[in-house]
Amino acid sequence: MSKGFYNLIERLVNNGVDFVIVGGFAGVVHGCSYVTQDVDICCDFSPINLLALQKAISDLDPVHRMTPKRLKLKLTEETCSQFKNLYLDTNVGQLDCVLSVGL
Repeated sequence: MSKGFYNLIERLVNNGVDFVIVGGFAGVVHGCSYVTQDVDICCDFSPINLLALQKAISDLDPVHRMTPKRLKLKLTEETCSQFKNLYLDTNVGQLDCVLSVGL
């Protein structure tokens, strides 16, 4: 497992981001041998939480992975309400943030 993934999680925790680990990384944490290429989290998409997330990873050059121009992450209190998911590339790995998970 990449140390970058642990770095991402540590940064989120240290910056007070409200989140739960989901997806493949959650399985790995519980002993699954599945190999994952990203960290998936389900989080509160309130401006306070998303701005804390942005602060946590700002020095990792986060970009929107799903945009053709790979735009830099530049959240403001006003733009936070536009998102339900964030699919980000950072210098230490991919971080996928979702508002909810379904079965």
